[in-house]
Amino acid sequence: MPATREIPECYEEGPDRKVRCKVCRNAKWVAFKHVKEHLSSTKHRQAVEESEVRAAGRANIEQRLGVVVAEQGQSASALTLTNLRLPNFQPVLAQEVPSETEKSMWREYSKYDADFSAGDQVSDEDARRSFEKEMDMMGIWDAVSLGRQLDGELDEPPNPAAADDALLAEVLAALDASDPFDTTEAQPDAVKAAEWHPYPSKTFKMLLLDICDNLPRLPVSESLMRTFIWILKQCGANDVPSLDALRKTQKKLRTQCGVPTISCTSIQGKNFYINDPRAIISMECANPDIRSELHLYPEVNTNGSVSELWHGSKLCVELSPKLLTPMFDAGHGVHYYIDELAQLSDGRLVIPVRWIKVDGAMHVDVYSVKLNAENEADVETDIYRVSAALLAFNFLDLTFRNQIPKWTNASTASEYHSRMPNPLRAIAKGDPFYTIFIDYFSDDVSGNRSKSWNKHWNAYMTNRSLPRRLLQNEFYVHFVSTSQHASIPEQFKEFQKVIKTSEVDPIRVPDPASSTGCSCYRIIVNTDPSDNPMQAEICSCMGAAANLPCRKCKAGGSQQEKASNEGYHAMFSCAEPRSKSLILETVRKQVELACEGNEAELKRTYTANGIKDKYTEYWINDILDQFKKEVDRGVSKATVSAALKQWVKDHDDDIFSPFLTTDGFDPPRDTPIELLHTILLGVLKYVWHATTKSWTADQKKTFELRLQAAETSGLSVEGIRAAYIVQYANSLIGRQFKVLLQCGVFQLHGLVSDNHFRAWKTVGELSALLWYPEIDEMDSHCADLHVAIGNFLDSFAEIDPSKMITKVKTHLLTHAPSDVRMFGPLLGAITEAFESFNGVFRPCSILSNHRAPSRDIAIQLAAQEGVKHRVAGGAWPMKGEGNEIIWTRCGPAARQLMIDQPILQRLFGWKRAGTVAAGSVTLAPISAIKGQRGRPDRKIIVLQTTKAAQAFNCKDYDLASEWYKCKNFVAQSEEVCDTSSWVFSSSTIDPETAVMGKVVDVLRRTDSMEGLVILEQYELQPERHALFNMPVLAPRRREEAVFLLLKPKHDCSSGTCMPTGKRPIFQERQETRLEEYFIEHDSQVSQFILNIASLHNPHLLRRVVPAALIKPSPLWDDRVLLHRQQAERLREGRDARKVKNAAAAAAREAGTSGAAPKRKKTAIGAGSKRKRTGKTTGRQPKRQKVRARAAQGQVVPDSSDSDSDSDSDSDSDLESDEGETNDEENINRDFEAENQPRQAVASKRPGLRMRVHIDYRALNG
Repeated sequence: MPATREIPECYEEGPDRKVRCKVCRNAKWVAFKHVKEHLSSTKHRQAVEESEVRAAGRANIEQRLGVVVAEQGQSASALTLTNLRLPNFQPVLAQEVPSETEKSMWREYSKYDADFSAGDQVSDEDARRSFEKEMDMMGIWDAVSLGRQLDGELDEPPNPAAADDALLAEVLAALDASDPFDTTEAQPDAVKAAEWHPYPSKTFKMLLLDICDNLPRLPVSESLMRTFIWILKQCGANDVPSLDALRKTQKKLRTQCGVPTISCTSIQGKNFYINDPRAIISMECANPDIRSELHLYPEVNTNGSVSELWHGSKLCVELSPKLLTPMFDAGHGVHYYIDELAQLSDGRLVIPVRWIKVDGAMHVDVYSVKLNAENEADVETDIYRVSAALLAFNFLDLTFRNQIPKWTNASTASEYHSRMPNPLRAIAKGDPFYTIFIDYFSDDVSGNRSKSWNKHWNAYMTNRSLPRRLLQNEFYVHFVSTSQHASIPEQFKEFQKVIKTSEVDPIRVPDPASSTGCSCYRIIVNTDPSDNPMQAEICSCMGAAANLPCRKCKAGGSQQEKASNEGYHAMFSCAEPRSKSLILETVRKQVELACEGNEAELKRTYTANGIKDKYTEYWINDILDQFKKEVDRGVSKATVSAALKQWVKDHDDDIFSPFLTTDGFDPPRDTPIELLHTILLGVLKYVWHATTKSWTADQKKTFELRLQAAETSGLSVEGIRAAYIVQYANSLIGRQFKVLLQCGVFQLHGLVSDNHFRAWKTVGELSALLWYPEIDEMDSHCADLHVAIGNFLDSFAEIDPSKMITKVKTHLLTHAPSDVRMFGPLLGAITEAFESFNGVFRPCSILSNHRAPSRDIAIQLAAQEGVKHRVAGGAWPMKGEGNEIIWTRCGPAARQLMIDQPILQRLFGWKRAGTVAAGSVTLAPISAIKGQRGRPDRKIIVLQTTKAAQAFNCKDYDLASEWYKCKNFVAQSEEVCDTSSWVFSSSTIDPETAVMGKVVDVLRRTDSMEGLVILEQYELQPERHALFNMPVLAPRRREEAVFLLLKPKHDCSSGTCMPTGKRPIFQERQETRLEEYFIEHDSQVSQFILNIASLHNPHLLRRVVPAALIKPSPLWDDRVLLHRQQAERLREGRDARKVKNAAAAAAREAGTSGAAPKRKKTAIGAGSKRKRTGKTTGRQPKRQKVRARAAQGQVVPDSSDSDSDSDSDSDSDLESDEGETNDEENINRDFEAENQPRQAVASKRPGLRMRVHIDYRALNG
């Protein structure tokens, strides 16, 4: 029999012998053993005190009510209010100004929590009747009607005292307040609704269903959503909305806080839809968390560090100040604009030119304004920089004070005064006015998951005023448009029209950082970080097949010119740069030639300049066809030409590419080198193919074993699948090339020639420089880049000289230093996030009914934007009373859902800023002992028994102190390091000196949070490694304190590390009897190599390693001589191929002159036999053969030597960059050309909004 227990009076017992405190609010059922602990807690004592105060207040009110009842001569019987419920159709009380009596009542209500005094009884019968009439008008007094609705017909009306109590309960319910005599803790419905605003459900089911319906990578069909709702109802969940209710709510929310989808028709008559970019930017600016991250001005660090776009020379120096943020908010509604006269605190007059932050403080570049003897103002052309804190009066202040001086004739001629006041001041309407820069990404993407190509032209965007660490998250990538018909320039044309409106009608959102409470924004296009073929199209460049293949400069020439000594050497450096104005001028000249019907000269222009704009080519073809048609009708060429030129002049804005007419966007300069497609899927793929194409099976196996033995900790890779990389060497994707880039050079010794090995070392050294997230000194970094690029190009040309003139990506590397200066680290222009977003687009394409795919996809992705905005805490406008605009946010419970649920953060691609403190440690987990209940106590370690006792600075610690063993710790770089990690540390002897070591153990004191890291110290050797040309590490002594994680490589080349180990192979997570060999590292070799090809922390590594051990140095002293020798080899190879091809042609010709040879029974004959059997018709296409062999696990040779930056088409992998000679793209284009009618003649294109038309009457007039 269980022992009897004495339960305290304030507790109640449940059926399962658990108890619950009746005093504390929201108390839970707990085991009886926790009662004593709870009674002594601070929470319980406070609850008891509050209960006593409420009891005293209740007694006071009851006494006062009793007096009132006694004065009225009525019984004091109480009415139980807890069972009273108002009808559902009650009207909402109108809010009025409370009287002094009401204020007194609410003060007492606040004092005694749920108990309050109703005030003195009004004895005046007229006043009482007036009050009853007011309550009746508000619809909450009719006691008889209320009783009929609740309990049927009443035999007699309630007595006045009961009516008073009922009135009290009804008024409280209408005001969403708790009943003062109701001790239940049920939360009012209105409060619940406010918690989950704007969702109408009193619980969070509606919100969860809306989130589930709009998860980016987990599409939910209509039938699946019905299934979810049915399951919730079957499980007994309350307040589960129907599917119709969900759709109705979603439609309402989309109207209130969604992204509008705009129907567009291109100038060529193609229909598609775009999501309004203004609404997307408005959402980001209306989110307080995102708004605090915006950088709206160029910034300069006096220490020279550059890490973001706003540190680059484009915003700080080159871009017109008129396109930057034009004003500065000095507080209290005082705004200073550029091009307006202002006065400094010392009385000097200036004209602000460019606002710029220096070390976080606002500064401004200004023209100085001097007054001459006649008191006339003259503007000096020299620019100098002053602190914005020195500004005293703006243009409006000076105008009000009548202090605007007269201008000199020179200043008047320069029209300084005509720009005052700045026109943007009137557009801003008193609010701060800022500029938001965006990146516009475009690519061709398949809408299918399968290999069946379903081509869509997609466009995405990101807000480049946000830090790079945020833009790497999928949450900040936004869909703009897609179409199977309209090209990217056509889509960008409509996109340009939309964002252009923000310059005259800016995006206006509330802003807590603004002195006026609101800010307005305009949108400017910054860059287009697409893949190389798309960037070439944007720049109107003909691409790799042209004589001038570079989109950024005029490098190149004819094949003979590029093979000459001078021409070949020129491909290793930048030539005369291209510019938007020169390209537009060339395209205009081409259109003029088309108007003259000079088709031959037009083609020569294409060849001579390498410029051929696909957007304008559509109209050039129309113009040529119209010219021929009119001339054939007998109209003179001069008349037709004049008419066509007039038509071009009238439609100038429509026939030229929008990329060439967008303010602030210069295509050749604003299409930066993209690391994924230019390095990983470009030059590294060329080196990989040149390395592996001649390998034997034994060499492949050796490389596989070595690569699999490489450790990945401290590298920017997730894992190594060496067998897959070797087997499918010609079908690798970006992340696999990233593994080869960082690890490959250490596994290739003895397997490749010296030229190949040199190329691997130089491409690793170059890539580490390109992957810098932060640049400490720009000039030094660009100088190192120039040397590293030259070393790689020279080394790669030693393998195959022809690649320098056939692979445009090799030449594009020479433009990397200038791109780094303009935009900061090239990691900001990397496209992994955009390519990964294809996995969000593709499910929307699959769930579309494909009758209007552009519309369906845009609407679905707009709905996702709305859900992301709401749950992330963004605000949106709603119409209040009197059509007043009120900005609102989701309720606190709805916003907290995203913060508290990591699974939602992962599903939406949102990563919160890390809050891990450097130096913190994590205790090692405690393993349970088999057969023992509970977990054992944590083991205490005495410092004397650890390796810390052997450290040279062990005297700084109490060796008898007690410590816990830890799993890992956090370095100053905010990286988690565990035992066996290699780190750099500040020396305990000289904190300014960095030491390096391997983590041996991590400890934490038992009585504090102090952590201790025990290092086995290694020392950098004075000379680089003879083979790898990298720093060498050797053991020395021990140290502690850590700030950087890195990964040295074991020097296998110096030891006897061989594939002598054997281990079982696991299949289906089970050990098999099969075995595989693995590399066993020689433990006698204590020498390690510092991997400077690692993409992990390369900038931090540069800070601590001496420059002599890590700085790139030229491999050849005379590069001109080297390139001359390579050009000679190139010409010799070409001549040899010509002789060989001529001999082959002669042999074929000799064979055809004789008797026809007997036909062999090859695949054609076999195909004929299969045709008769009905299995296969014809010969299998080459590409199908390649795919079939790959499916059988065979290595497909030679396919990766093309510029097809092939990448995986799966959702999680990076998409492919269809390169300059992509076979699959060519096949699709040929198929489309063969199966579609020619669209050169305008008259054959119905539905065009515009076509070439000659108005002879206007011409003659």
